[in-house]
Amino acid sequence: MSGPTAEGWERLFAELPLRQELAATGWATLTAEQIKAVSRREPRLMTKFDTRESRPPQLADLTILPLTNGSYALVEGDGYAEVPSATRTQFWVPPAIQAGVLTLPWRLGPSSESQALDMATATGLLQHFLGESEMRLTIRGRLRAPRFGFIFAGKSAEVPLTADGVQVEVDSGFEGDGIHLIEAKLGTRSNFHIRQLYYPMRMWSDLVPTKTVTTVFLSWSNRCFSLRSFRFDPVQSYHAIQPVASVDYILDEPAGTPDLPHILGMTSQDGMPHEVPFPQADDPRRVIDIVDAVASSIVTRPEIAARFEFDERQADYYANAAVFLGLLVRTPQHAFSLSDVGADFVGAEQVVRHRIFLRMMARRGVFRQALEVVCQRQELPSAAEVADLIAKFTGLTGSTPARRARTVLSWTRWAARVAEIPLANSTTPLF
Repeated sequence: MSGPTAEGWERLFAELPLRQELAATGWATLTAEQIKAVSRREPRLMTKFDTRESRPPQLADLTILPLTNGSYALVEGDGYAEVPSATRTQFWVPPAIQAGVLTLPWRLGPSSESQALDMATATGLLQHFLGESEMRLTIRGRLRAPRFGFIFAGKSAEVPLTADGVQVEVDSGFEGDGIHLIEAKLGTRSNFHIRQLYYPMRMWSDLVPTKTVTTVFLSWSNRCFSLRSFRFDPVQSYHAIQPVASVDYILDEPAGTPDLPHILGMTSQDGMPHEVPFPQADDPRRVIDIVDAVASSIVTRPEIAARFEFDERQADYYANAAVFLGLLVRTPQHAFSLSDVGADFVGAEQVVRHRIFLRMMARRGVFRQALEVVCQRQELPSAAEVADLIAKFTGLTGSTPARRARTVLSWTRWAARVAEIPLANSTTPLF
């Protein structure tokens, strides 16, 4: 990640004794006033990194945690947690609700996190996941938390910290037999900042000690709500986060699996587009997310980067990958818009979306031949095979074809998964 935030952190490390404090105790403190004066940027822009990949390079082995209204701890260690894979997938289509509630975008999907929460609640799937049929929305927005202490498992030792009067934000909080605090995101997420669940949990556990507090991470991607619940045991330990339940709810009727050999047989290979770079965007799920974002009027690189919490260079890579496939087009205003195929894509059910995505892959020579290997040999081509294909079809030279091969292999592995083709040489996770 590069840009003004990274440059601001370079100035902070150059002008403040942060490295010395970290070396001595494993953590350092800094104030909002220091951040603003030295970095010349607003503290909220310099301290909010909700995923590992959103951090600037200077913070690659560090975690920022608010301690008071205006001071922060910079701690050695990883304050993030992985989003666990689903243990169950469930199709969830309440037609009566969708037919009767006309102000929610059932076909195109939510355009904001609050709208995603409204959809999950209106359909009843959130209540189903939590096992609470009579819960009520009682918490939303920012509040000040009472004082609480906790232990952070630092890089070399445990670090005792105290948060006092920090601002805590809850996307939605529900009360029934228990209290359920929801952190919502749009788009595929592989990790999250534990603080987003831990601080609200500590706050409401102290304020309402007579009820159990549940924390939930909810995300929306590709017509699917992914819900993950967690508990902390013991509650005084920041890193004592433990998954409880992991379910994916797809807002469509059950449908057939895409037939990859049939798609290849019915799709002709087109020429490689020369007006857009060969993709360097490893996760096809994020390509899908960006097509959906463009459909909801998130159309520029800065807007895309802000929505999905990565830098503008990544936003450009993923949006251009969608252009390469033919799902998006670039506009004269240096933005992106839906192609005709993209418009069909965003309004389709998940299985139809997968068929469209596979068909667009099959039109591009490198990806087509990789898919043919999957169908013929039930294994991924080697990285060297893919690099040779990239060089042949694009004219790229040097080390570039080998680097781009990672994207081709990632997309091909994802294609095999959605087409339910087992791969003999792919036992590792998708990403």
